[in-house]
Amino acid sequence: MSAGLQVWNDALTFQIDGSTPMVTLARKGTAASQGTDFPTNGANAFCLVRIPISDGEILAVDCGLPFHMTGIRNGAAEFAILGATSTSMDYWVFAPHTDSGIRFGMKVFSETGALIYDTGRPPMRVAGTVEGVGTFGGFPTGRRLALVVWAQHTYIQRRVLVNPIPNTGFTSVSGNFARCAQDGTVYISPDTSYAIYQAALSGSTISFAGDWDNGLQNKYTVADVTGM
Repeated sequence: MSAGLQVWNDALTFQIDGSTPMVTLARKGTAASQGTDFPTNGANAFCLVRIPISDGEILAVDCGLPFHMTGIRNGAAEFAILGATSTSMDYWVFAPHTDSGIRFGMKVFSETGALIYDTGRPPMRVAGTVEGVGTFGGFPTGRRLALVVWAQHTYIQRRVLVNPIPNTGFTSVSGNFARCAQDGTVYISPDTSYAIYQAALSGSTISFAGDWDNGLQNKYTVADVTGM
């Protein structure tokens, strides 16, 4: 780095580099649930939350209840939240730094004159990562934690019956659910069924059986969003 600024904290963790754009908070908010897309006959209660997201942005979420990211469609990340038919989800969107418009504070520029960072936007704080299923401790206590979902396991099972009514059956959706706690613990559940569309389950003959497994290993970044 021939120009700019380098900042390290007391744990010798690199924080700001005058040659690399910082990832900072672009926006935050709370999204209300929007109901469910299909019946939940026989499955756990859940609701859906959708949060707008653009390419190149990093979305961290927390709602106090277990959640599963169903995917991104029509410009929004969609989450199934377990154990509620109506709730809300807090979110923080991080992105490469853009000018916050501050009139006082500090600005850092690269050797080419590009704005790298200014104190009008808080930088993303990474507390760690978790993978797999189970209980993961050791994160800061008394802090507000949120999760960035990079990969999450999903399994869909479909059965079509011919007796007693042709072309009836069920589709079951399950996946791993995640939750943060203020005691510095992250919980990742085993596969849990959260949506079942069903009809004529008394049928005895299966004409079609199809299973889909995305084969993904759960992976999350744990972000410390305290004070943001």
